Amino acid sequence: MSSSTASITSLLSKPRSELTQEELKAIEIHEFETGPLSLIKRAMKSRTMVLISCRSNKKLLAKVKAFDRHCNMVLENVKEVCVIDFAYHVDVGRYSPRWRKEQASKDRPASQ
Repeated sequence: MSSSTASITSLLSKPRSELTQEELKAIEIHEFETGPLSLIKRAMKSRTMVLISCRSNKKLLAKVKAFDRHCNMVLENVKEVCVIDFAYHVDVGRYSPRWRKEQASKDRPASQ
């Protein structure tokens, strides 16, 4: 284990209230390079498209221009991906959840 990794490990074991500003900055840099945010950082640097899931089953396909530790993002070339689940669509009566259950029970072979 390198000395920088050992120092980060020792910093992570301390309560954040006891850390100095420099130590907090070192932890933040470490988290951006190795944690889940590193995936967003890699996508931003390579300018690859990412699929972002939002509330109410909306999805965005975009390139990440910038982001912060709270996952606020500046996106470019955004395309909204619309996913319609016909099983719960109000206007289509025969695709209701009850109809799906009935069809599933008809498709299953009878147990012997």
